Amino acid sequence: MDTRTNLRYGCTILKHYLDREKGDWIRALARYNGSLGRTKYPEKVMNYWQKYWFFAK
Repeated sequence: MDTRTNLRYGCTILKHYLDREKGDWIRALARYNGSLGRTKYPEKVMNYWQKYWFFAK
């Protein structure tokens, strides 16, 4: 496993889903996770991201 390659593919796939969902992060993450229609996991990811990374100073 090559970390750089895995990150690149993961980011590319997530970007594709984000474009497909017109910027809706919850739906894009649900597609990425294979759980479209269920928002528990994507909401947990977004809450963690906003709490610990996105708004970090």
